[in-house]
Amino acid sequence: MAEREPLGAVLDAIARAGAAPADAAEVTRGAVDASGRVAWIEGDVARLRVAAKGRILVDRKLNRQDEQNWGYEGCHVEYLRWWGERVVAVSSEERVTGLWSIGLTGESAFRFLSRPWVVEGDLAMWVSPDYPGLVVGAALPSLDPRLPLPIRGASTWLRLACDRGHLVVLAQAGGGWAVCERLALPSAGQRSWPPAGDPFLEQVERRLFPDREPTPSERLLVEATASPFCDDAGASPSWAPPPLWLPVYWHRHLVANGRHAEADRHLAVLDAVAAPLGEDDPERGWEPGSGFEEGAVRLAARYVRRQARVQAAACREGSLPPRWSCVLFYPAPGSSVPGSRVDPATLRPELRRVFEVLAPTPPPPFP
Repeated sequence: MAEREPLGAVLDAIARAGAAPADAAEVTRGAVDASGRVAWIEGDVARLRVAAKGRILVDRKLNRQDEQNWGYEGCHVEYLRWWGERVVAVSSEERVTGLWSIGLTGESAFRFLSRPWVVEGDLAMWVSPDYPGLVVGAALPSLDPRLPLPIRGASTWLRLACDRGHLVVLAQAGGGWAVCERLALPSAGQRSWPPAGDPFLEQVERRLFPDREPTPSERLLVEATASPFCDDAGASPSWAPPPLWLPVYWHRHLVANGRHAEADRHLAVLDAVAAPLGEDDPERGWEPGSGFEEGAVRLAARYVRRQARVQAAACREGSLPPRWSCVLFYPAPGSSVPGSRVDPATLRPELRRVFEVLAPTPPPPFP
């Protein structure tokens, strides 16, 4: 997180800009650019105001929840910085953390964040709320997606920090926190997006299965787990879950219908894909000097292997990892149709085939 500018300096900059806060005592954070433009936050429901040369350029609230609801606990800002002609902010409410990029005309871009999050240079990163063992990112100030980084484990109880071009991931250990991963961050040439969609997934398949075509179970695994490396997961509505756990649903379906030999073969595929990468083998992040496409394929393939192990364990245990859930087959808001949170036409071929078999059943929730 960036250092907070002293409030005294912010109030002086507001005065020099010829503006005035509604109540100086309510100013909680501010940022001043080299030309003297000043952005500041005031109030319990974070209000962003931007001023320059006697004019208020932006005046808007940053809350995403209804402040009139009983029990609303307010909205505050944890990060505020100028990026050229835009102001970038991170807002925090009880259940919503958001990344904002706001122009001087008031137009804005927004992404939902999850905790923990960290900013390093022009890269914001946070632990994915949808994909276990993945740190996702966005460019500043555009908020365009950046390639995710796999990490060990599926825990959501992590901390993030940056140190000399590396992302440091800490996990709870023995009543404290210990470093579990130190990941090289992408160089300027590696900070790109996106890889080439389906052709990219074909490259991932070739890396995992270099001498043959993948089986349906292998292709299902790749389509389910590698998609955040070529699709902008944050572009979907918050109620539209990813099809990440479809390989587990499919195993449960095979067992429930007495197709035990097929279920065993499906589980054997997950074990075989996971085997070359040990559970305790550390992740290193980006390889210095690698090209973007080459590095993206390598990272995606490692994530597929890690998720194969996670999903195999979920198949055997009959439940998802602790603190994870899935509402893939729940009705969409305002609907009573199971599975209507997902448009099958948006799914890749093997995902769609499995989804359309399962949705009419509909699969019961995981315990």
